[in-house]
Amino acid sequence: MDIKAIQEMIAAVEASSLSRLHYEDKTVKITLEKSPDPVSAVLPPAQTAAKTVQRPAEREQEQTASSDNTIVTAPIVGSVYRAREPGQKPLVSVGDTVQKGDALCLIEAMKLFSEVTSPCGGIINEIHFTDGELAEYGKPLITIGAQP
Repeated sequence: MDIKAIQEMIAAVEASSLSRLHYEDKTVKITLEKSPDPVSAVLPPAQTAAKTVQRPAEREQEQTASSDNTIVTAPIVGSVYRAREPGQKPLVSVGDTVQKGDALCLIEAMKLFSEVTSPCGGIINEIHFTDGELAEYGKPLITIGAQP
């Protein structure tokens, strides 16, 4: 792999909604990661259709708040996975406590993996997908409830 191909990969990741890219062939292993730069705006949960929007770097991930729950939705179309590798422990399970920025799941699109992170702290109330399921943009993935 030449330097131009690597530069093109870097540019492609920067211009996309992906947060992580791993490429491997017989002679080269490359992992590119964007550092999250979260900016969020939260409307009061008293509003029935309140929304929270988080914009790390150039991607947009939307969550819908209903009472004390936050529903994390798919930021892109792709296959959703609960663990980083097959056979590994899931990143989160129902009942787990998460903090803002914690990894919740991965979405694979065109052999590239994008990490879906928690927009808030709380407890995982529900997981709305099965491992390997195809998720469309905006599909609910995980419900996070308020911490007691």
